[in-house]
Amino acid sequence: MRDTNKGSKIFIPAFLVLFLLCLPSSGAEEANPEDKGPLLIGNFRATGGDKRIVLSWANPEDTNFAGVKIIRREGSYPHNMKDGIEVYDGKDASYSDTNPTCGVYYYYAAFTYDKEGNFSPTTSQGSAVAIDFRLVCYGQPGTYSKPASLVLQKVLQVIPAYRKLVASKPSSDKPEYWLLMAEINRDLGQAFKKVKEKFGYDLIGEKGYLSPAKEKLPDITRQTIECLPAEK
Repeated sequence: MRDTNKGSKIFIPAFLVLFLLCLPSSGAEEANPEDKGPLLIGNFRATGGDKRIVLSWANPEDTNFAGVKIIRREGSYPHNMKDGIEVYDGKDASYSDTNPTCGVYYYYAAFTYDKEGNFSPTTSQGSAVAIDFRLVCYGQPGTYSKPASLVLQKVLQVIPAYRKLVASKPSSDKPEYWLLMAEINRDLGQAFKKVKEKFGYDLIGEKGYLSPAKEKLPDITRQTIECLPAEK
């Protein structure tokens, strides 16, 4: 059941639905020991997605341009082509890095080279984190401004319909199951909407999952429980 807040979704353990959280960045430059070579690629971006990071860029308008090597590492941007793992070498304008560990922040540096084997004197850089969508409960992909975390199981245990679902264990082919699921989604939807209205949190994920900014997210489990509809 969709929340009345346009574009937002509600998720519970019984039905884990994929959701998008991403944080793109681009544009930083760093010195490279080489002193000659082709122009840099333009508009280099790293965008986190579902268990992958999508890299995109614009190749330089240089007739001597031969390709670009992209190096990945954790902790900081690669300083040279040996300072990390090579994930791409070619002349395309995009690449999907499908081997990152979800929740780990990765830094990329792109080194262009010409037909003589010279490399650009500086690098184009981008960074992002790959996300396991199942760990995000509520929010709008790519447009959040104030993220927070919670322990969803604690919230669910307060919802009467969820307690009844656990106690009665109806099979998914029974009407009772879907009626209880609808009540759970409704209560969660109202709570998340109220949390956003009262506190401004527009992206809510499971506690312990890495935030894109590598900062500890506030735990709003208690606030979410307090925002649940009163029991009838």
